[in-house]
Amino acid sequence: MVRNGKLFRALSAFVFFGAFALSAPKAAKAETKFLSFDLAQITVLQGSGNAFSGFASWTPMFDLGFMNLKADLGASLLTNGDENFLAPRAQLLGSFGLFSGVNMEVGPGMQMWMEGKTNDPMPIFGGVNFRYDMSPTIKPFLSYSAIMLGGLTHEIRVGAGIQF
Repeated sequence: MVRNGKLFRALSAFVFFGAFALSAPKAAKAETKFLSFDLAQITVLQGSGNAFSGFASWTPMFDLGFMNLKADLGASLLTNGDENFLAPRAQLLGSFGLFSGVNMEVGPGMQMWMEGKTNDPMPIFGGVNFRYDMSPTIKPFLSYSAIMLGGLTHEIRVGAGIQF
């Protein structure tokens, strides 16, 4: 059987992060929240250059009892030389309590760079977030994602989540 290298690596990462998200034993304590948003500074590191921008997303969270399931649906405006382009993303995260007030969120996602220069229509990535429950409304976080986009691209987000 012949394997497509990029596809095989992407599916392997998807399975790894999905299995990890479903196997962790302890869930963070939270209610189902639909009015939840993240605002962040995003740093994109890749071989052809780095980019810095803002990021905004809608992050509804669903309490499943044994864990929290969170969607992260957002976008950032990135720059490639003189060209600006939109980078929408969708990620599904399992949220687990690490210790008092600190949660780890881990899971797979998909992202598209709408600059028209990539052969991958929707690269798959894996990511992990560390979120601090500073208050019931404000939750600062640090996030890392590894994206297979014609080579490995690293994204780091630092920001705050807001829940109502």
